[in-house]
Amino acid sequence: MPGGMGPVAHRRRKPIIWGMPIRISHTTIDSRDASALSEWWKRVLGYQDVPGDPNDRVMALGATEVADRRNADGTGWVVLADPEGNEFCIVRSDRERSE
Repeated sequence: MPGGMGPVAHRRRKPIIWGMPIRISHTTIDSRDASALSEWWKRVLGYQDVPGDPNDRVMALGATEVADRRNADGTGWVVLADPEGNEFCIVRSDRERSE
């Protein structure tokens, strides 16, 4: 090759992406009555109740109990962690507490 240069491979360059792509995966909604609002969203999204204790179900899927904040009257919540350690809470609804 003239000038002592060998063959040059022509490659397409990948576009440079500055920053990080954004993906929204969860939304938190502040509400006065979380139980009632969750029932509304459940109907909107077409979710259905799964029989049995939700704590038992999610623990069978790999969650671990972090703290039990339930009270004798059925109020309160249980803090669980997913398999990566991310914490979340399960609260019994008014209907569940009355059963």
